[in-house]
Amino acid sequence: MTKRFRRGLVVGKFAPLHDGHVLVIETAQKYCDEVIVLSYSNPEPEIADPALREHWLSLLFPDCTRLVVTKDKLQEWFARKESVPVLPDNEADAGVQRDFVALLLEDVLGKRVDAVFTSEAYGPGFANHLTRRLRQHDPAALAVTHVSVDPAHLKELERART
Repeated sequence: MTKRFRRGLVVGKFAPLHDGHVLVIETAQKYCDEVIVLSYSNPEPEIADPALREHWLSLLFPDCTRLVVTKDKLQEWFARKESVPVLPDNEADAGVQRDFVALLLEDVLGKRVDAVFTSEAYGPGFANHLTRRLRQHDPAALAVTHVSVDPAHLKELERART
């Protein structure tokens, strides 16, 4: 069976990982050949440190590409670059957050996404931002689609597949 998207993205703190997060990631898996799950938080929540979040995600989603970002990992990933990006504060502007995610996709993973899966209102703007970033490098790049993970929207996707 051909899936609708080649590569999907789910971003969150996942602190703690709950049923709503699981639904979003499982939905992305259903519609994508590959799923990237990206987690970061600044400050780090006491209830779910990066190692614990990585553990949860690896247990539940071993087939996903998982990137749990910390300041130390940024130092490691960007050691050979001119500068190391700063882990955005949780309260940072949406544009700062979106640019940070785009940078991780481009410079750490070297991957493009076709779809962003969210259950939040920021999803459409996030997808549009990633599309603009892609088109800076490739004006012919396809738009990144936002998939709103809610029951009504999932029914629409199912109808479109049949």
